[in-house]
Amino acid sequence: MTVEFEERVRPVLGVVASQYELTPSTILSDSRLKSVTEARQVVMHLLRSVQKMSWTEVAVATRRKDHSTALTSVRRIRERMHNEPALKQRVLNLSAMLHQYTARVVVHIALPKPVLERLDALVASGCFGGSGEEAIERIVSTYVYENVGEVELKVEDHE
Repeated sequence: MTVEFEERVRPVLGVVASQYELTPSTILSDSRLKSVTEARQVVMHLLRSVQKMSWTEVAVATRRKDHSTALTSVRRIRERMHNEPALKQRVLNLSAMLHQYTARVVVHIALPKPVLERLDALVASGCFGGSGEEAIERIVSTYVYENVGEVELKVEDHE
């Protein structure tokens, strides 16, 4: 798993493990105990609904055989949530906790023309490979820090 992938999985495993009084490794195990199975299904549901992972990513994150296992597990937990208000509330609370944990503030800054020209030139030169997002983050962060104050910026690709 990549670091970014693990960073998307870790908070979900953490809040669910805490709520169910299990360890993340227990949730990811092959245990068929009802409490472990339910926690695992909730993790899969949250990875899909909150973290917007594909079925294959959910299966990989939870160490399941393939995407169909994740699909079936999420379908089962959603059916149970429909029929069990207490479970539904528990999952909604976990989802809200995750949204707070993963909330990001997106700051839009109007950069001066010389800074934008420098960024365009750097990206056009191709010296970074790909889109050069890390270099752009450093340049913009430096500019903002020097002219505004300490701010953490992250370039995000919004589709």
